[in-house]
Amino acid sequence: MYITSNHVWLDEKFEPATIEIDGDKIKSITKGKKSDAKDYGDNFIIPGMIDIHTHGYGGGSSTDGDPDVIRRWVKYYPQEGVTTFLPGVMVRVEERIKSSLQAIADVKDENLKGAEIHGTFLQAPFLDHNYCGTYDKYLLQKPTLEHLKEYIALSRNTIKTISLAPEHDKDHEVLKYCVANGIKVCLGFTSCSYEEAMQAIDEGAINVVHCFNCMAPLMSRDPHLPGAALVNDKVFSEVMCDGIHVHPAVLNLVGRMKGKDRLITVTDSSNMKGLQPGFYRTDVRDITVCEDGVGRMPNGKIAGSMKTMIENVKNLQEIGDLPLVTAINAATINPARVLGIDDQKGLIKEGYIADFAIYDKDYKIVQTYVHGEEML
Repeated sequence: MYITSNHVWLDEKFEPATIEIDGDKIKSITKGKKSDAKDYGDNFIIPGMIDIHTHGYGGGSSTDGDPDVIRRWVKYYPQEGVTTFLPGVMVRVEERIKSSLQAIADVKDENLKGAEIHGTFLQAPFLDHNYCGTYDKYLLQKPTLEHLKEYIALSRNTIKTISLAPEHDKDHEVLKYCVANGIKVCLGFTSCSYEEAMQAIDEGAINVVHCFNCMAPLMSRDPHLPGAALVNDKVFSEVMCDGIHVHPAVLNLVGRMKGKDRLITVTDSSNMKGLQPGFYRTDVRDITVCEDGVGRMPNGKIAGSMKTMIENVKNLQEIGDLPLVTAINAATINPARVLGIDDQKGLIKEGYIADFAIYDKDYKIVQTYVHGEEML
């Protein structure tokens, strides 16, 4: 099968090209268009987008412990151009965290048609109580190897990333264990100092969870984690792209400092994503879905984003005033690099998995391919 367009993302630029798909792989790429290929005209073909930080959709959460919620999510995500994602387990009572790890692993094993579940993002519960966002601070726990190993066993070794406040990790033994065992450590929800953040990065922490949100702030004499995220070229950094979680100037700052090879965009979506604006009462908290695309608690505190990945790509350019290559890489190859799958996903390249997102000039998804198969 061949697909073609005037705008195929190759070597960090758009150009006319034809992609040959053989099974679930890209067999060849030819410059220029072929007449016998499926022609997407002036629409844009980029690698399938990878969301490494997301928590829910359509009223359901990855921490509900309900496999049907995850199944609906798998089916839905190609509508955003997302081909790979990690459901993120949030702070809840211990039983919910455990049942959620099992539910995600169960659905992953089903290999359903839709976006591929690469594994689980364990965001809970090893966070700092001073910077835990809207989570219940009384449910937070100090990280221990015993506790982590229990989670890993329940997930059947599908935990791929973990959020960690390093100041509560004694001798950084949980961090070091994760690094040694292939679990990617993301620093976030933390009061840690600049010095401890830099040490954690030197020890193998690879990513910063939504930089500037839920962490001690950058100050002139104490830059904390945001300072380390900006100046350390070894670490990737997520950023929220709705223009509300961080000011557009800060979005631009993070993008400029991390550049095209270290910036990551995420949805950090809550279970309210996809619902109409209005007030919603859940078993955990009351949330108002606002017209500006964020959720807010009754006290006005921000409680998650409702934006899609393709909107993030647009916003990085239009709100963040960042280059096209920075925006596209942030949604494709950079998250693949964090996960260690950049040898098979994140680029349109011969031998890579045939995952594509195709969108029009208004950033509306036209078609999504997952493993060479049309999803829409």
